[in-house]
Amino acid sequence: MTHDTSSFDTWLDGQQLIVAVGPGGVGKTTSAAALGAYAASRGKKTLVLTIDPARRLASALGLDGLSDAVKVVPALPALSAAMLDTKSSYDDLMRRITTAEHADRILENPAYRAFSKTMSQSHAYVAMERLHYVTRKEREDDAPTYDLVVLDTPPTSSALDILDAPGRLARFLDERIVEWFLATEGPSARAVKLLGRALGSSTVEEIVKFFQALADLREGFASRAQETIALLREETTAFVLVTAPRTTTLAAAKTLHEELSSREINVDAIFFNRAFVPEPGTFLPVHAPEEGGDELAAALRTVRAEVYGQNAHAIGEMKKFVTRASSQNGAWLLPERDADVRDVDELKGLMGSVVPLTAV
Repeated sequence: MTHDTSSFDTWLDGQQLIVAVGPGGVGKTTSAAALGAYAASRGKKTLVLTIDPARRLASALGLDGLSDAVKVVPALPALSAAMLDTKSSYDDLMRRITTAEHADRILENPAYRAFSKTMSQSHAYVAMERLHYVTRKEREDDAPTYDLVVLDTPPTSSALDILDAPGRLARFLDERIVEWFLATEGPSARAVKLLGRALGSSTVEEIVKFFQALADLREGFASRAQETIALLREETTAFVLVTAPRTTTLAAAKTLHEELSSREINVDAIFFNRAFVPEPGTFLPVHAPEEGGDELAAALRTVRAEVYGQNAHAIGEMKKFVTRASSQNGAWLLPERDADVRDVDELKGLMGSVVPLTAV
């Protein structure tokens, strides 16, 4: 049985960037991949970029694995995918934004190697740099490489770190910490010398070289950060909140929604995954059982009544959530499945089976 997805299709066709956010354990990565696969099946050249350390996306797309390099999905050539690797993305970034000689000096710097792998927020910084790279134009008259980029973020707090990263990086590069390390005289220079005695002169020397490299590239970092901030607020960028109709996940989703609102980011749509048990042969929830019939029919009515009750409770919770956390384009439901999504066709089918909350 088919159902009308025209309003969903119209909404999807209008997007150039979709940022999927949500609590952990709700199927956000699968939903992001399904959005990408469905868009690609409609003719949009699409990239799914996951910055969630979970590695479930590759198997859902029928790939042997995902890495920092973009891979075309063989079963759906309009669809590509990549998974952010912090160190690889930083190395590629440095090679893109400076000369080969300068990049080599940076890549060999011990302080850089520590920053690119372990420093707090480094993952968030490079995630936004990568987003800028895959959505940019080579020249003003060029079209973007992709018609749609679907950004799959980590759960809740980590996603907020990534969304905050462009502004944080711009502030960091504009503050005095870089100048403090690079001072050649005065209190800062004396403090650096004392730091060298404590940590070792060679260690501090490498840190100073690292900050020198940052200083040389500061203008470019700041410019790209501002462009990324603007990108996240464009009309063709949609923030999609993915959650599930469970008490704990709805509470986490509510907190995330409030955090996004405090950043003046509007949630464009809400997707409730595993939202209901569908009626056999339809895309709608199991309806209330009818009276009559024999003993077998009575047993089936009991099962149907239990499922109907579960569906009715979940639908009620979702409607209350949407009332409190309004979105610009309403809410969409994805049905419970018997098994995990295994291939591209199932991914397309998953997003092709969305049901508007207003229809139940």
